[in-house]
Amino acid sequence: MIITFLNKGFRRNLLIALALFVSLGACQMDKSEAPASTSMFVTTNSGSLYCFDLSTDSLCWQQLQTDPDIDELSYMTVYKEQLIKDYLNGTIVSYAKNSGRQNWIFRDSVSKDQAFYGYHFDDVRFAHFYQRPIVYGDHMLFANSHGEIKSISIEDRTEKWNYQSGTVLMSEPLVEGDAVYQTTGYQLVKLAAETGKQLAKFNLEEGSSFAPKLHGGLLYILTEKGRVYCLNQELAIQWEYKPTSDEVYVQSELFITDNIILLPFDGLSALDPKTGDIQWAMKDLGDIKSLDLLERNKYVVLAKDRILILDRSGKVAQEKAWSPDLGQPLALTVANSNLYMITYQGALYKMSSQLDQIKLLKSDLQLNNERGLQAAYFLKE
Repeated sequence: MIITFLNKGFRRNLLIALALFVSLGACQMDKSEAPASTSMFVTTNSGSLYCFDLSTDSLCWQQLQTDPDIDELSYMTVYKEQLIKDYLNGTIVSYAKNSGRQNWIFRDSVSKDQAFYGYHFDDVRFAHFYQRPIVYGDHMLFANSHGEIKSISIEDRTEKWNYQSGTVLMSEPLVEGDAVYQTTGYQLVKLAAETGKQLAKFNLEEGSSFAPKLHGGLLYILTEKGRVYCLNQELAIQWEYKPTSDEVYVQSELFITDNIILLPFDGLSALDPKTGDIQWAMKDLGDIKSLDLLERNKYVVLAKDRILILDRSGKVAQEKAWSPDLGQPLALTVANSNLYMITYQGALYKMSSQLDQIKLLKSDLQLNNERGLQAAYFLKE
């Protein structure tokens, strides 16, 4: 897999055009016993950021971005009373999560250590693709397009360590316990979270630009051709799934809950997370925009022009056509048993779990419509 990013006339290679990266990863846990969320943070591919009060359906604050060069999605994370937001241009900003007041700005740049290794990224745009600052203790970890994984102090923004991978990094790291896991194209590497020292690596038969997922103590890695690897945390393989078709072209990541792994490409398929055996498959769904967990063993699927609620066996429990008068659906999430939907036109709607009531919360979320991939990400607290 060769990925080239030009400094001028930049466009992302379709190989890593993960248009669903955000909505499918927004929530992948069993919510049956989760406490009610009170706030929802929303960011878009323009870099604009919004905070909504879920109890009143009102906008608390917003931070709008007008930089035309920010046209790809990056994420955010909560650290104590801070909301720490990453931006495509390598800037990380801390906001007071309750007011939106800016606390500090960190601007990433290529480490001087890189020259020692002889790596050259002259034709690669320096960027943070699909990053959020992953918190480990009082440090934030992230990767950049010039092959670096870094640990930076949240308190004073000093660098603790950096790891030079030598390849363009397109996904965020995963931190579990005292280890960091990072997909680096044809490998998954494991690093010590305290020092950045490489502890292990696993070779992939196909390239991957997706971040590894962790569920039930196991790691799951998806490749660009739909192969799924299940590894333990020492990177020993447990099982492997390979699609029957060689024509699969993956643009969306895995969705994992306690009971199932959903593969939202070539229709929708379900795997057993313990064995990798296929449980069921649905075809003719068209483009799947989003997946989320509505309640235990019940899933919401946002297709191009309809919303479906499926049970664990893949049976359709409810279905509703999406009215074109409301705009074209872009992304969906679930909070407090309600559905929240963003359209390509920038409208945010709230819908009841019975799909029979809908309310407009905001009509003018900013998306970059001129460049990049329109996308949005939800973080609920």
